[in-house]
Amino acid sequence: MGSAPIVIEIKGQDLSFTKKLYEEIHFELAKIPGIYGIRTSLAPPAPETKVNIIKDKAALYNLSVGSIAQAAHVAIKGITATKFKEQGREIDIKVRLRPEDRKKLSSVRNILIHSPLGIDIPLSEVAYISHGVGTSEIKRLDQQRIILMTANVTGRPLDKVIGDVNKAIDSIMAKYADIKKQAAKQIEKDFTIQLAGENQEMKESFLSLMFALILSVLLVYMIMASEFESFWQPFIIMFTLPLSLIGVAWILFLTHTPISVVVILGVITLGGVVVDNGIVLIDKVNVLKNEGKDIVTAVSEAGSSRLRPIMMTSFTTVLGLLPLALGLGEGSELQAPMAITVMGGLTVCTFLTLFVIPALYVIAATWLEKKKVQVAPVASQATSEAIKIEPIKVMNGCDRSLQVDKLEIAKDIIVMPLRALAKPEVFKIESAPEKREEPESAQLTKRQVKLLEYIKTSGKITRKEYSDLFRISIPTAARDLRYLMDKGFLKAEGPLGPGRWYELK
Repeated sequence: MGSAPIVIEIKGQDLSFTKKLYEEIHFELAKIPGIYGIRTSLAPPAPETKVNIIKDKAALYNLSVGSIAQAAHVAIKGITATKFKEQGREIDIKVRLRPEDRKKLSSVRNILIHSPLGIDIPLSEVAYISHGVGTSEIKRLDQQRIILMTANVTGRPLDKVIGDVNKAIDSIMAKYADIKKQAAKQIEKDFTIQLAGENQEMKESFLSLMFALILSVLLVYMIMASEFESFWQPFIIMFTLPLSLIGVAWILFLTHTPISVVVILGVITLGGVVVDNGIVLIDKVNVLKNEGKDIVTAVSEAGSSRLRPIMMTSFTTVLGLLPLALGLGEGSELQAPMAITVMGGLTVCTFLTLFVIPALYVIAATWLEKKKVQVAPVASQATSEAIKIEPIKVMNGCDRSLQVDKLEIAKDIIVMPLRALAKPEVFKIESAPEKREEPESAQLTKRQVKLLEYIKTSGKITRKEYSDLFRISIPTAARDLRYLMDKGFLKAEGPLGPGRWYELK
């Protein structure tokens, strides 16, 4: 009976009082518009013959309650004495009094019960018999007696009907609280009335789905934070989620699709799909920034170069979901809302990502650079004491010494000339002097600067030694070494593999 839209559970130990509550709730439900087909699990009472034993007289004749009850049961209802077998079938043989002998109570009272004392005692001596009605079925839920009421809904939204039902239940609870002059909590110890059925299942489903949505967002953010090695860049990418909700609301309104569990499953799916566009875009911006370009130039070039792959991946997904959204196959009506949700959210988010995410990135990156500039003087002074750079001598007919006098530091980023940490070497140039272009500035982290200091002291380092020395992973160590090689700081020597070492170039 839990499949009906409205299910009311009435729990209580006093069965007669619970029946009274049922009648009042039935009367209130009948007045609510939109409710029809009210049913109950309360079974009608059944006729019964009651045998009330007089325990004092039964003890006088040395008769037990079980022996008296068995004698009355055999006489009135009968007992299966044996089975008759015929051609593989078994037929019960029931022994009981004839209908004319058990039709009247006077005849039943004269039934003789054999006593262990060796005498036969009439049933009327140790019990009195009466006719009546009794409960034919008692339902229990969580070890409590319960009456279930079910009703269907038509012509009105379910949430409005449930609101009226809750008002009716609250009025009945308040009524009995005033009559007994007790607190509501004390009343609830005697009986409870609560809604169940589809309403309860819907609430539990939405709560579990909201937990799944929050968990999926956290997992996506954690994965991106570990890959980007940043906390604020994944946060910018996560803004694609609210952008996708704009498309979800738009497509649900146009297609007249109600919000359901399947729609929320589509929103959860969007949480792992729409971030792909932001990842592709921000990753390209980081690559261009590492090449020395400013923020605005890097963002504009990344948007123009990543436009085509973003559009291709998004539209292939949307077109792949189109047959499911149209509901062409049998049973596809159940999955169609999820496909519609993903299509609408992904389409709108794809276009908005190309404008909103770059703008947010520029704002956040500019603000962070301003914060770094404020701490630059303090960091520059501390680093200048820790790092001593010897002049680089160049021989070309006459001696000229080049020395790096200043290091520009922004929090954990050190901007310095390419050959600032090179070993003191003497370059002999026999041919005519050529014009050399100064190497572009490179952005090095504190870890990379310390690595160059270590190599300057020890002469060389392997990838495994770098990983153990700075307590970083092997892929991170390999990425740092490759970056320093690309910028002209290091060179690799030795065979390929774990034994390869790196020296200053």
